[in-house]
Amino acid sequence: MGVLDGSKPPTTLSDQSISILRLHCTKLDQIMVRLRNRDKALFEMCASALKRFDMSRAKIYANEMVRIRALSKIIGQTQLAIECIIIRLENFLDLQGVISELKPLSKMISEVSREVSRTMPELSMEMEQLSRLVSETLTQTTIDFSQPTLDLSSVTAGTAESEEILKEVSTIVERTLRENLPEPPSSAIAIPVSITQSKVEVGETPLNMNNVVRREGQPIRVASYARELNLLPEEVSRILTDLDAKGKVRLEECVN
Repeated sequence: MGVLDGSKPPTTLSDQSISILRLHCTKLDQIMVRLRNRDKALFEMCASALKRFDMSRAKIYANEMVRIRALSKIIGQTQLAIECIIIRLENFLDLQGVISELKPLSKMISEVSREVSRTMPELSMEMEQLSRLVSETLTQTTIDFSQPTLDLSSVTAGTAESEEILKEVSTIVERTLRENLPEPPSSAIAIPVSITQSKVEVGETPLNMNNVVRREGQPIRVASYARELNLLPEEVSRILTDLDAKGKVRLEECVN
């Protein structure tokens, strides 16, 4: 962190302060980028855990995402506070020249008013009004450097936030599955499933790891779905079995 030299004039100190604050804003920007990347990575890990029905790990990832997002909010508020201070310092620098010119002008007007008060009282009164106007301008031209307040209430991670994140991730996982798996028909239809190799027992329905599901006349392999969704073939088979149990599709074993 930069060090300010108190022996220097206010304008120089303000310039130095602005430079130091801008440097810290840049550092906070870099931290925000890292936090966003970490949040994205945890989101993907949470989604992967939900696909594997591993709720314990999914909740852990969701809790960490709550903390990261709370920290990101605090850093964002800090950035806004620093930017507010920078603007005030810049205003101070802009007004410093006006103030330095108005101060001697106010003194000169007062002296002229005293000189002409004996010979031209009316002009003296107008000069006094002008002097008061300049004094009021100097009084009102002040900069408030009070520290902006930050909301730190979101630092503590709560269960509600974790549940909200889990719901968000679950929605995305379900949408991905719907996009990559056959759409359930309006009425139950037979979907041929070819059994080619060793079977995997899922409930009471035996399904093959290399089953071929035909949709719109095109063969789609469960193994391919598994690779695309980062799932085990057994898990894709379990999903198809669940659809069959709900009556949305009907799986029939076909002889090769």
